[in-house]
Amino acid sequence: MVGLTPPLAAVLRGVAESPGVSVRALARTIGTDPMSVKRCADELESRRLLRSGRLASDRRPRTLTITRSGRSLVTRIEERLATQEHAFDAALSAADRVTLERLLDRLEAGLGVGEEVVPTKGQEVVLRKSSVRKLGEE
Repeated sequence: MVGLTPPLAAVLRGVAESPGVSVRALARTIGTDPMSVKRCADELESRRLLRSGRLASDRRPRTLTITRSGRSLVTRIEERLATQEHAFDAALSAADRVTLERLLDRLEAGLGVGEEVVPTKGQEVVLRKSSVRKLGEE
């Protein structure tokens, strides 16, 4: 268990990928509003998983950097995601995965639920809201 809700995990992973990122820039990257990122950042900072600061050149934007504990937790999150992905791949054939993807797309479109883009190690990973929710529930 990683002990983070999906929004907290998304913010922590985003900060790990882009140290010194502003709250606004991170909100754009992960597709949410700045106030949600601020609330998550406050919670993560209280848990000593990230630090906030200000730029010397412009004191207005709040910048976020990850702590050693935060980086360790991101590693655990990524390991858990990789394990889940391998389990899903093993449980379904390639054709079944394509069918499942199409069905999930249709279901999400019908429900008005989208995707969340989460930066990770130099690439963007698109996570369905449903898979992001499951990570936080474990």
